Amino acid sequence: MSTEFGQISACVAAAKDRLSHRADALLLRDPPIDRDVPENSDLDFLAIGAAEDFLPERLTLPGERRIDVMWVPQRDLQDLPALAVRGLIPHRILSSRLVHDRDGTCAPALAELGRLFETPELRARRVAGLLEMGFATVREIGVSWDSPAVALFWLHMAHSACLAALADGLGMLCPNVYTRPTETLRRVDVVLGRDERAGIGRALRLEGDLEGMIARLRRFHGQLHARFPEPDWPEAMRQMTRWEYRYFAAPDELDWRIAIARELAAGGDLMGAMFYLRFHAYALTRLPLVAARAEAGGDENFLRPSERVGPEFARLCPDLAEDMALLLAGPDVGRPELDAALDHLQGFRARTLGALAARGLRLPELPPWAPFVAPPSPHNTPKNYKEETHNAHS
Repeated sequence: MSTEFGQISACVAAAKDRLSHRADALLLRDPPIDRDVPENSDLDFLAIGAAEDFLPERLTLPGERRIDVMWVPQRDLQDLPALAVRGLIPHRILSSRLVHDRDGTCAPALAELGRLFETPELRARRVAGLLEMGFATVREIGVSWDSPAVALFWLHMAHSACLAALADGLGMLCPNVYTRPTETLRRVDVVLGRDERAGIGRALRLEGDLEGMIARLRRFHGQLHARFPEPDWPEAMRQMTRWEYRYFAAPDELDWRIAIARELAAGGDLMGAMFYLRFHAYALTRLPLVAARAEAGGDENFLRPSERVGPEFARLCPDLAEDMALLLAGPDVGRPELDAALDHLQGFRARTLGALAARGLRLPELPPWAPFVAPPSPHNTPKNYKEETHNAHS
């Protein structure tokens, strides 16, 4: 760590200078340089302060490294047992090093969080919550059958949620598993002596022409960025959505993510590169839907939809619907491919639960993972779709 830290100390100092007056504490990812993408690695900070929610921000500072900041509400450190079960949030915190602590209170809180993180009861609750995320994304497939590419993207997220639960149960930190799962997959495969990576790659169709995908993604982003600039936000719109919209829509964010994907592929991880860009493509599909909700004066979660993603995107951007499908899933995805990927997920979930049980992790009773099915109703029409499928989108 000391050598790496010395190499980027000027960038760290500039970030601390910019953030320390707003942040009670700053944490820097450890190691500071991402070893899978050393040429393009950013510096990943957590800023603990008076934030309303977990808010992403990019800083433009002098230096050779991009600065990524996630704001963490200070109030969350007042209830450490609750924070210890907040999905990947404690993973991100505990995989970082404290570099600024204004009044000296953050260090003991983080030490206590680390202790709580390892307790069997809280680990079981946290792992159950990660599996609940997988359950929710599989349910979402049930309202996406008419958009196979979107449904397959939900299976990307479900596999990542299952992997997060497995890694956590094995005692690993996996802060980036929803966007870059392959590094965690490598470590899990080593510990368990098996090859989950290959099966997931086949199920999610994580192969293909990366440069062709990049060209399509650039066109896709260019059209969306031109048509949907950041809205005039209504009072009802939550702060997190406003920040995420700005974060994901930025052209330089796309440039950086493409550079990361190319470096991953050059290092032999085409699967990781494809997955990484598919997640960003999904974030871009949210721009028109969130902008429409803002124009109507409403509220919307940026990444978790309240409406069917495929039909709503096609209604707002019919000329880009084919691009969306190709970016999220590749060509020729239909019901057979979805069924095969869902079957693989069910097997991966069963193996995950078996591995967790073998290590003595006692989970609560978990519901089966199945796509949402609307109950039979004379009112189950497109007009009443949102009401009928409310639970699937919750």
